[in-house]
Amino acid sequence: MVNPVSDAGISNLLSSTPAEASSRATASSATAKLETAWLQDLADKARSEIAVPDKVIDILARLRSHLMNECEPPIYISDRRLLKCVGMLKMSAYTNGRAEVSEFDCLLLKHVCWSSPDEQDKVNDWIMDQLVSQTETKQLRYLLLGVFTRCCKAMGNGAGAAGEDGGVASDIEEIVEILAGKLSSMRTQRDAVSGLLLENVWLCREEAEVVLEQLRNPLDKSIAQVESLLEDALTVEACYGESVPLYAVADLLPEYWSDFIRKGDIEDVKPLGIKPLGK
Repeated sequence: MVNPVSDAGISNLLSSTPAEASSRATASSATAKLETAWLQDLADKARSEIAVPDKVIDILARLRSHLMNECEPPIYISDRRLLKCVGMLKMSAYTNGRAEVSEFDCLLLKHVCWSSPDEQDKVNDWIMDQLVSQTETKQLRYLLLGVFTRCCKAMGNGAGAAGEDGGVASDIEEIVEILAGKLSSMRTQRDAVSGLLLENVWLCREEAEVVLEQLRNPLDKSIAQVESLLEDALTVEACYGESVPLYAVADLLPEYWSDFIRKGDIEDVKPLGIKPLGK
């Protein structure tokens, strides 16, 4: 068994041109010949013209790591097979009239990334988890919590609309822009996913409809979460810009305030004071 490239080198391998990939593959001369010149020409065009975005390369790299290191028994995926997977995904994109591979093309990987047929479900389940993953939403909330913490510290020190803030205002503006951009891209993805699945010539109608139904609710949930995060970020921005008292900030954003109080350094929290009597 040939040892695969390391996790660190997998992105370079999957991003390489066909010529570069051929020089790295140990058995390129054994590549299966297509039956007709027309199919060969189609495959050549797909390899040379279709882009593979980083998010798809990341899915491929993590899928192999998952199958080889976390599944029992491990499912071995060689470098050569992984490169063939890229070729298959490019062919899917090309024959569907797209300029780049979509992460939804990765649904086809369940047909090729297994050692025995009963392992197909493991591959499919993992890919579905990636397509509906809310990890990025959690990361965005973590970023917003960090900005909220800095905002509270600055406001406790008298910053805000009145004076120097050490870049807090720009941090708030940046997280608002990030969330707005993410929300826009997620809405675009939700609107496009139906066509990507139902019109994909490599997915049968029944399979596409099942996947679409499985994706719809998680996608809507993720969008709602990002909408809520954006609303929270805009609230932070308004509070900071208007120098709203911290006790009012705590009332407006109780979950963030609770996290800040519980997880913050006592020396940062103690000077912030308490809600005035009668308020």
